[in-house]
Amino acid sequence: MKYLIEKSDGTVSIMMLSAKADSEKALKSWEELNEKAVSFTKVKASDIPTDRTFRDAWKKDGKKVRVGMKNARKIHLNKIRQKRNEKLAELDIETMKGNDVQKDKQKLRDLPDNVDLESAKTPEDLKKVWPAELA
Repeated sequence: MKYLIEKSDGTVSIMMLSAKADSEKALKSWEELNEKAVSFTKVKASDIPTDRTFRDAWKKDGKKVRVGMKNARKIHLNKIRQKRNEKLAELDIETMKGNDVQKDKQKLRDLPDNVDLESAKTPEDLKKVWPAELA
């Protein structure tokens, strides 16, 4: 059986206790989680999303787990920023070679502000929002 652990910060974790697990270690982990938890709920595997892309944005919805879109958007924007930073680093090399790439670099710097993540209503929609400049 799996347990949905709702933490005080609103996030959730999934814990599965195995009969083969070292009981002392399992108990210690359980006690540590219990100190941070608001509630524990038994859940079925089918109540947990199979796509773990936005796992850090999971929220409790009754006895099921769903993706909290507000946090999923933050996670996705951070991925965009990370990829943008990689592209900026590539352009820095071009600058050192003497190539003029300032316009390209400015487009990348402005990119996170120009991406509309609010229109994405589901995790699947959100994953489709990716700037062409980062392809």
